[in-house]
Order: sequence, then C-alpha cells, then structure tokens
Amino acid sequence: MTPPTYRKSTHAYEHPSAAEDVMRQVDIYMPNSMNVSADGIDLLVFIHGGAWRTGDKSEHVDLPSRLSSQIPESQAKNLVIAVPNYRLSHHPDHPERISTVHPMHELDIARSLLWLTDPKNVGSYLGTASDSYQETRIRSIYLAGHSCGATILSNLVFLLPNIPVEARMMIMIWPPPPPGPPSETSWTPEEKSGMLEVMRKVKGMAFLDGIFDLNDLIDEYPSYEFFVEKAFGTDSKVGGSWDQASVPQQSAESLPEEVWQLLKAADGPRMVVAHALEDELLSERQSLNWFKWLESELGESERLVYDNESLIGSHDGSLQHEGLGVLIAKLVKQS
Repeated sequence: MTPPTYRKSTHAYEHPSAAEDVMRQVDIYMPNSMNVSADGIDLLVFIHGGAWRTGDKSEHVDLPSRLSSQIPESQAKNLVIAVPNYRLSHHPDHPERISTVHPMHELDIARSLLWLTDPKNVGSYLGTASDSYQETRIRSIYLAGHSCGATILSNLVFLLPNIPVEARMMIMIWPPPPPGPPSETSWTPEEKSGMLEVMRKVKGMAFLDGIFDLNDLIDEYPSYEFFVEKAFGTDSKVGGSWDQASVPQQSAESLPEEVWQLLKAADGPRMVVAHALEDELLSERQSLNWFKWLESELGESERLVYDNESLIGSHDGSLQHEGLGVLIAKLVKQS
C-alpha cells in the first residue's frame, strides 16, 4: 500500500472581518490522489491542545502522513483532514493577542465545523479549478481532540447545544475587538441547528489525554490553577463556572435531548477515550473518570472504548508516535 501524499491549503472560517486573523483559520489537507466517493467525502477534524493558552495548527503538519499510512488506500484517498486554530486565553508572552475565555474556544471550533461542512465551501477547499467537486457533500465526520482540545470536544458535543440562541455570551475579549456582526459573540439559531446537522454525520470521536473535570484537575494538580483561571475565571465553587464547563458535573437531564438521541442510536458514533501512560502532565485519572461517566450515561457498548495502550510517550510526545495514527485510523476504519 502506498500512502497518499497531501497538499495543504489554509482558509478563514469566520466572517470577512476575521479573514486575516490566523486564530480563526483552518489548515486543510487533501490527498493529491483524491478519489471522491459518489456519496461524498469523509472529514477528520483534529482539535489541538495547549492549556487553552498555547498551541497552533502548524504544529500538526505530520498528522496526515502518520494517519494515512495506517488506513486502506481507498479510504485514505477519500479522507480530508482539517486542523483548525481557535482564539486562545491570556498568555503573558503574547500581550498583543486578543484573549478569550470559555465558551469562545468552543464557539470558534463550532464555526470551523460549520464552515467545513457547508456544501458551498467544500468545492472551494478541495481546491480544483473545475466544477466537478462543487456539489460534493460530507459523508462522515470524525472528531479528535488532544489535551484541552479533548475538553473542547466534550463541551462541543454535550454543552454547546444548550447555549441560549441570540444570547450575548458572557465572554471576556481583551483588547476589545472592533465592531463586527452579531455572530462574533452570539450563538444564533442557525448555528445551533447547523451543529445538530453536523453531529448527525459524526461517526467517531477520540478524546486524547484530555481534561474533563476542572475542579478535579485542580484537586490533583493545584499548580494548574493559574491557566484554568485564565480560561474559565475564578469561580471554582460547587456549581460555579468551572463546574458549568465540566461535562461530568452536569446532570444527564440538563443535557440536550437531541444529542442523547444521536449518541444512543444504534448507528451512533464510536467514542474512544485514550491516555498515554507515560504522560508527565496528566495522570490517568481524568481519562478514566471521563470514560466511566460516558459508560454510566450511555451504557456499556462496543462503540465506547477505553485505550491506554496506543498512545506512546509524553503528553505532547505521544502526538509524534505512530500509535496516534494507529488509534485514529482504527476509529475511522471501525466507525
């Protein structure tokens, strides 16, 4: 099997006023030997980590080749890989950067997904001069998040659908941005319904070395409080902003029924919770508790998998090991 080679293109996924904002751009990797199936293409979206304050899509340029070598050639040629940036929280080394807090990270990733799956954009990022791809649709979607990217993924699935539509988000943006369209800090009805359509196409999710319960994280690692406060504020009391951004602290009844229906369906997405045992920044506690919560709410299923063997190396080093490609390739092949 000869793995396909890829060509990369970069696109802005937000409104025109943000076109030059690298934090609202997405790198898209398309096989040079693209073989579009009659019923559409498959899309893998990788959400990078970095404690909500660092990290960039440019750090994951090797992901396509690492993944494609593990997938059957016919399937790899129909798989487009996307790595979006999102606006980050305050970091002292970047005083010039607009800094945001939760839930802006999730909103940015949600908007990247809406852009990536909009039929009118697919032909654009497939990058052909002809019209042959203009009607191409997304057939299947796979989502993977590493570290705080896994947190963003969990919140994207379970919490974001409950954000009231047309409500002004309680978001700190500093320095204040210039005036823009309402979508800058509002979650519109169209976006909310659009994300449910995206979720209907999600066939697999991978939560890699993630953080899922903020108060539990600080209980285990008190020194991490400084970066959690930058992203979620200082309200760590029971029921406060930290708990509100931690899916396991929510009651199942408070989570959106539409999402439960999709996840519990017979053809619902496969979910893999993975942890690198050599991770020097996080113990297995967060991943294990997240898996137990999913299992308690969704029930035991072959579609819910815990994996502490595939990821090899340190917290960030595991992203450079072939085990990551094996894990995600298995998710794509088996979903």
